[in-house]
Amino acid sequence: MNQLACGPIVSLGLACALALAGCEEKQPGRELAPGLGRDVLAAPDGQAVAFFLNAAHPDDRAVPEDLFAGDLWLADLRAGTPARKVGSGVPTTPGDTVFRADGEALAFLSSFRFHTGEGELWVVGAQASNAAPRKLASSATSFAWAPRGGGLAWIAESRLYLAPRPLDAAAVPFESLQVAGREELALNSVQSFAWAPDGKSLVVRSMGRGKVSLIDAETGERRVLADNSSDFLFAADGALGVLAHAGPEGGDRELTVFEPAALSAAKPEGRAIGRATEFGFSPDGKDLLLIATDASRGASFGDFSRVPRSGGAARALGQRVNEFRFTSKGDLLFLADYDTRARAGSLMLAPASGAAPRTISPRVQTFQISPAGDRVLYLVPVATKTDFQIELWTAELAEHDGFSRAPRKIDQGVYGYQLSHDGTQLFWKANCAGARSCTLYRAPVATAEEPVKLAQLVAGFDLAPESGRLLISHPHRAAARAVDLTIQDGFAPPPERAPEPFVTEVDPSSRFLDAAGHRVIAPLLKGHAASVRVIDLP
Repeated sequence: MNQLACGPIVSLGLACALALAGCEEKQPGRELAPGLGRDVLAAPDGQAVAFFLNAAHPDDRAVPEDLFAGDLWLADLRAGTPARKVGSGVPTTPGDTVFRADGEALAFLSSFRFHTGEGELWVVGAQASNAAPRKLASSATSFAWAPRGGGLAWIAESRLYLAPRPLDAAAVPFESLQVAGREELALNSVQSFAWAPDGKSLVVRSMGRGKVSLIDAETGERRVLADNSSDFLFAADGALGVLAHAGPEGGDRELTVFEPAALSAAKPEGRAIGRATEFGFSPDGKDLLLIATDASRGASFGDFSRVPRSGGAARALGQRVNEFRFTSKGDLLFLADYDTRARAGSLMLAPASGAAPRTISPRVQTFQISPAGDRVLYLVPVATKTDFQIELWTAELAEHDGFSRAPRKIDQGVYGYQLSHDGTQLFWKANCAGARSCTLYRAPVATAEEPVKLAQLVAGFDLAPESGRLLISHPHRAAARAVDLTIQDGFAPPPERAPEPFVTEVDPSSRFLDAAGHRVIAPLLKGHAASVRVIDLP
């Protein structure tokens, strides 16, 4: 028997064990960074990704158990280089790490203090060739990218700041742009702000009674719109709605709308529309939706009406309404007669034609409109002897020969669903033994065909819109949170044998990075081999 060069063999079995222990399992794809990763964020174009390493729950019982803070890493997938660490103590809270609309920059809060809700604001370019991260503030509480133009605004120590081009321009506090005088003081006590849709101006609300000002993002010019307010909202065309300050007992207040032309005037003047507690604009901005709560002050619902922005009487739509949404065709769906104990209401449809609203279904918790705007999917809770089950239903929104077709139940015990990109096929999880062990089904959404069983033991799935590829996650046997990933054609017949995982023991935030489903980012959770990897698939 031959001997190994490293020394004498005690036994063949021990030698094999030692040899295997010295070999590392080859991992798929390309490593972006070593360590335990989680909560992947992708840029809008999928060319850059951010993720957290070594995230841990802060030593504070007041912080929810599902919030963590860790090191933030950023990878430029175009360059093919390893990821770089850009921040520490970054919270996993949604909205505290945000890519710019073009995907070329990332802003985030680091060294975050959960008890005060503030942290250091940093910004960094997404490309690997960019300079190091740049610190903009030591104690920011909120920030937002401009919809266009690349500007970034934030609130730090109750002051509003703006960096028109944060990667190469100095951060400028607005008060330094104002003519010296008492008018500056309002910008030193800012409570909230919002960018106009064109990214050229901001609306700022001050503390106290809520003075509302319009700020030019380039010059810092300030014009006061209202001396007191409780809320404001932009329409898609740049019109602005402002609700007056609430009285001591709450309830409705005056709603004023400033047209885009009025906002550009030296002394902007608005027009009173009505009274409400909450409001919204239609997608085209031509109508306003009002929720009034004078009849039930303090409630999370109210009387719902629709008012033309050009003027005219309000049209009552429903009572006890707390949620509404428009379709792409201009129809309006909302939950009325809301029951706070059941957390459900009657799903109503108010057609764009102006016809009277009609009831689609009672006891609806949530709903989703198809991309074409011709169908709605909704969830209905149903009590059982021991618990509640969630039923998935669908209904056509258009009438046929003056009649609406009856809604159709798709399945029960549903734990998530998704429509195909063209809105014709529906994928959903049901028949679950816990939320992490379900069966994945597919069926045409418009007909009552028998569903196709695509996969079992499914924890979650991601659908590539261009190809219909499915990234399916399955519970990993040895870890409560980890999953294994398989690939499957979502529109083909199910395979005779379940596909083998192409990677195992990864974070559930693993996802497709491209619309065709050929690139996956996966944080591996395998002990000494833990790393974040990008995997290219055939």
